[in-house]
Amino acid sequence: MKKLLVLLALLLSIPAMAQDVTPDLALYNLKGKVKSMKQGENTYSFSEEGKWIEINGEDIYDHYEGVRKNRAKQVIEITWNETGAQPTQQVMWNTDGTPRLKTTVYPQGVQNIHISYNEQGFISKEEYKIDSPSRGGLGGNKTITYTYNEVDNHGNWTSRTATISGKSTTETRTIEYYE
Repeated sequence: MKKLLVLLALLLSIPAMAQDVTPDLALYNLKGKVKSMKQGENTYSFSEEGKWIEINGEDIYDHYEGVRKNRAKQVIEITWNETGAQPTQQVMWNTDGTPRLKTTVYPQGVQNIHISYNEQGFISKEEYKIDSPSRGGLGGNKTITYTYNEVDNHGNWTSRTATISGKSTTETRTIEYYE
């Protein structure tokens, strides 16, 4: 009977854990009741349900030409509003609900980013493969590795070090939460 109660308690906790990360939050390696996240020059805003709703104060459907999602509500394609060419980013997902590949198609070429994660669920490495046929087939590869300096009380990173070709820079992000 005691084993049955423990199993029942575990099963009841699964939906609560699953709500901690929505597909839109996972796209930005976030979890919890995130209201907004500022990283670099961009601020991403989310509804209380964890749905991505704005970028830099503008509705995502006004900011981008298009945002498509699959049946699991994961973003699978984003098309930018840009004069002339419209770059498109496609996202492929792991079975655990984390992005594994982001492919951006530009008029001058294609950039693939293969994403790996550490035990804490943070991005540990991004491997870039760039092919630019419009520049005579010129392309390139680069790998960025990440180490995490600070994590907030909600389990989201707020400072990390990115290393590429032996050079390191610190990246920060500011996260605001719903009460």
